[in-house]
Amino acid sequence: MSARGRFLTLRDTVAPGLGRADVWLPPRHDPAASSALAVFLHGYGERGRDGEHLPVGLGPVLDEFPERFPGIVVLPQCPADRVWVSIDRPWAHGLPGAEEHVDAAVAVARRTFWIDPARITLTGLSMGGFGTFVHGSRRTDVFRAFAPVCGGGQPGDAERIVAEGKPLFVAHGALDDVVEVEESRRMVAEAEAVGASVVYREYADLDHVCWDRAYREAELARFLFEVTA
Repeated sequence: MSARGRFLTLRDTVAPGLGRADVWLPPRHDPAASSALAVFLHGYGERGRDGEHLPVGLGPVLDEFPERFPGIVVLPQCPADRVWVSIDRPWAHGLPGAEEHVDAAVAVARRTFWIDPARITLTGLSMGGFGTFVHGSRRTDVFRAFAPVCGGGQPGDAERIVAEGKPLFVAHGALDDVVEVEESRRMVAEAEAVGASVVYREYADLDHVCWDRAYREAELARFLFEVTA
């Protein structure tokens, strides 16, 4: 049996009043050695402050396949009255963004652990996939690579991400009736139009909950950590 990693909870120490973030440490974490960091942004239904985000998406995969994740993962939780990024989509309802919570979670991780600043990546599903495209495009100085799952973005986001040669991995279910697959297709086309080589995985047999397969693919774990090596 593989050794398990461990979760630590940071409550109200990330951005006072904005909620919580959790940190996952790999089984052989060495505090005396620098580590890569992956940031995971959950979906709309997991907003809150009591860890509702941990059983969905990347959290369970960290428990199932800890050996695939050699670095630290930070999992901030978006407050219930916000979305990761304010965007013109029906599900966003004009709610304010929580971008500062993402930035603060990264900052706390960097203060608390020895993080290699050249090995920080961003991923997310659904609402978090939008956060990965939109907020990620504004933080190409922080994140080394990007992996949005069943998300989308605004015109120009994908182009800004790849303009500096940052790797992009996109996944979506072709049968998605919550966030249409065309959202990801548009972003991939935008990146490819400027000459970028994008890893795109479209699952012909999956709907919105394609993240269960995407995050269990060893390929995505390698992308998040090995692409920064």
